[in-house]
Amino acid sequence: VSRLSENTEVQISKLFINPLNKTETLVEIVLNRGRLWSRVVNLIDDFSHFQVKAGDTLAVAKKKAAFDVEMASKKKAKVSAIQNHVDVTVEIDEKIIETTVVKGFSAEVKTNSKTFEIVRDKADMGEGEGWIADNLEKDRQYIETVKKESQEQRMQPQQGLPQAISLMPIIEEDEQKQNFVEARKKFSDAELLFNKGFPDKAVEALNDFYARMESILKWLQWYEVSNPSEAFVLKMQIVETLNNYKKQLALILPTEVLYPLKETVSRTQLLFASADLASATQQKLSDAEDKLIEAHDLAEIGEMEAAKEQVEAYTQTISDVVFEIKQMPKFEKEQAVNVLLEKPLEGLKTLETIQESPPVQPDQPLVTDSIGESVSVAKTEALSKIGEAVVEAQKLNTEKPEDIKNKTIDINGKSVDVQVTQQTVTVKTGDEKVTIDKTRPVAPERGEEAGSSSVAMPESGLKSSVLPQARP
Repeated sequence: VSRLSENTEVQISKLFINPLNKTETLVEIVLNRGRLWSRVVNLIDDFSHFQVKAGDTLAVAKKKAAFDVEMASKKKAKVSAIQNHVDVTVEIDEKIIETTVVKGFSAEVKTNSKTFEIVRDKADMGEGEGWIADNLEKDRQYIETVKKESQEQRMQPQQGLPQAISLMPIIEEDEQKQNFVEARKKFSDAELLFNKGFPDKAVEALNDFYARMESILKWLQWYEVSNPSEAFVLKMQIVETLNNYKKQLALILPTEVLYPLKETVSRTQLLFASADLASATQQKLSDAEDKLIEAHDLAEIGEMEAAKEQVEAYTQTISDVVFEIKQMPKFEKEQAVNVLLEKPLEGLKTLETIQESPPVQPDQPLVTDSIGESVSVAKTEALSKIGEAVVEAQKLNTEKPEDIKNKTIDINGKSVDVQVTQQTVTVKTGDEKVTIDKTRPVAPERGEEAGSSSVAMPESGLKSSVLPQARP
């Protein structure tokens, strides 16, 4: 959602929805003059963006963020990150500057004087103006409306099947169509049961949902042998159904009673991605990134222990993923390494956001010692895994080490440098630095296997890697 201040002029320059994946969207608004507030609440696809262009400045939000763009003139713009972070690209004197601005900071751009500066925004530290406070309140109301509408959509699963599923071969019509219908019904039943206070029965319904989706996938794999095109279309429409669930549940936090629904959708998405190792790697790292965004949102409302748990879950996941990549065959490893080189950088942006977040109360520190330590560990782990990914890339590449370019990105004015020598790969940001000795690779310890096939509440005594008890 976007809101305009007085005397503001905008135009929508891009509006794209992928017809094969309707959760993949791109929206670009051009701010010609004035001030524009934007809140992104539930972009789930890694290729989805919401962006605002103001002169030579481009602000891009992914997944979840709130940001404010002000254009005083064609040569002067300001981008303020209000929630999470926003990527900013600026063209000054025919040079491209790219950075990420985290919550509580602003990027001030003056192309006429060729200056670009990131400053802490006092408005987000309790000294702010009515524009920000008013929009934050409107956002709160908007988010509640989105959550309500999403729940209403989930509670109407029988309003038709995806077209490809309705056209399943007649020989499979009864069993597979009914299986899909029942799976969606079980998902809706689980939500009702959670809301009515029957978590154990809700978990049983979610396990039934997962088992039915697993059965459908096995049939698709069999059907694909003789009908690859039809099977692909069927699979994509089922994946779209899962994406819609994920989008509708994007605002649910681990402290809420419906969080098990969100976790079950993630596990089911991983199930359908598992046939392709690179896709499975992308899914795991995307889910890990989501946990960091949840950690940010939890810390924002003062749920520090819950935030700490999500940061630690992120750390464990990227460690597990690197271990798995090292065991992959060469072809799959090449694709997975490319994903690994990119994804931890996105995680670093959110970790920096959590670390730099303003206090919930004026007398509180930016982050508590507990979550602060977890964030530092996670940043070190992310830097380490970027370094290990570079090492793996070099093993797969026929180029000489000195031919691989060193890389630098910028997060809130702090550079993240990747430096490659004959013997080492060094990744550093600020005061944190990790060096990987390429001659003495050390494999990470294997964590708990991701994607277990059952769901259970902790008090039930059943095996579970998914559902924490919702906090009051």
